[in-house]
Amino acid sequence: PPEALKALLDEMSQELDQAETASVSSVLTRAAGRLNDLAAFDTRLSALADQVDGLGAQLAEVVAALQGYSDDYAVEPDELERINQRLGALHDAGRKYRVPPEALKALLDEMSQELDTLTATVNDPQSLEAELDKARRIYDKQAKMISKARQKAAQDLEKKVNDQLPSLGLAASVFRITLREEDAGEHRPWGLENVHFELQSGPDLPFAPLERAASGGELSRVSLAIQLTVAQATPASSCIYDEVDVGIGGRVADIVGQKLRALAQNRQILCITHLPQVAAQGQHHLRVTKLSGDATQVELDTLDPTGRTEELARMLGGVEITAKTRAHAEELLSRTVT
Repeated sequence: PPEALKALLDEMSQELDQAETASVSSVLTRAAGRLNDLAAFDTRLSALADQVDGLGAQLAEVVAALQGYSDDYAVEPDELERINQRLGALHDAGRKYRVPPEALKALLDEMSQELDTLTATVNDPQSLEAELDKARRIYDKQAKMISKARQKAAQDLEKKVNDQLPSLGLAASVFRITLREEDAGEHRPWGLENVHFELQSGPDLPFAPLERAASGGELSRVSLAIQLTVAQATPASSCIYDEVDVGIGGRVADIVGQKLRALAQNRQILCITHLPQVAAQGQHHLRVTKLSGDATQVELDTLDPTGRTEELARMLGGVEITAKTRAHAEELLSRTVT
């Protein structure tokens, strides 16, 4: 850095000419004076005195040059602050536009060219209208292709989700996806239509938006059916389910656990659950405990087989673990599909 280089130059200059005790310059000056004194007794020393004087003159030139270099690297505090602020602004701009600071100049040139192009287009309304018509045609073509793909995907998803519902205790429910074209003629980022998930909770009930037609437990199970179906069709290597089993229990909870375990055969599944039937289906069991104290902290433990049995017994029976709840926990683990 410039300030480090300046400090080194100043240090060298001081050692050569400004040291308080024995700088090189002062040593040469004293030596030349003594040699001149001695030359009065031996004239042969005059030549040596002249040589030392010459060294002193050369040293003075070196010191002057060092001081000149040091002055070149001198930075005023205000100037240094301005430079630091400028560097900070460049780094901020790099983060904003997601490029390294050294690439900002190229980005500025590119954006300037785009601005020039836009400015020229604005000054040519006919060209602008032609570009707009071209964009509309491209949009209409792509939107129709997406709409057809949506219709096919909606039918496939409907069937697969409805196939899941009976095993989740929703045999009387029907899941439906509707595609409604709204604001015809508008060009929107999501295409020609809006996608709506609907549910018929019973044969005598009308279809209604999923969030209104389903109770809390039904909504959880339909959501799980959708997630399981989508997960089977995607290459994701990991999936996280946060309490998808809310509002269910008993036989349905067993089935949910089995479905999650089956899904875990070819990917990693992390499931946050309070249901022992679901927890028992996991290949590993991690217990999360909130610790008391001024700051919120949690403790994560990987349970061994004994600890897992004890934790499942606690989930089944509460704080007090009995022989009955422990036996029930062991039974849950023994029924786990391998």
